[in-house]
Amino acid sequence: GDFTSLIRVRVEAGKKSYQVAGTLFHKKDPRVVEIDQFNVEVVPEGHMLLILNVDRPGVIGMVGKVLGDNQINIVRMQCALEKRGGNALLIIGSDAVFPNTVLETIKSSKDILSVKVAALS
Repeated sequence: GDFTSLIRVRVEAGKKSYQVAGTLFHKKDPRVVEIDQFNVEVVPEGHMLLILNVDRPGVIGMVGKVLGDNQINIVRMQCALEKRGGNALLIIGSDAVFPNTVLETIKSSKDILSVKVAALS
């Protein structure tokens, strides 16, 4: 996108690397606007779940049901599409920590390619 200012960072984690870009809206509201090849608009706070998935009907509903069944409230959610027929990125924000059992349940779906957790303050 067109931003007055933009900072882009590459994070190395083991053999993987990720690229994240952020900006300030109205000089005071931070936003993550890119995660790898996905254009997003994410408020960087709290506990975040980043799910790379096959773009198919039912994935968002399945993830929401798993979280709801475990009493985890979704405070923010955004979907980003790589391209039509490609993969999608689902970003979920919560005030609660995502337990490993919840992450494993989500990962067990054939449509889920990866699940990452970020805790930001």
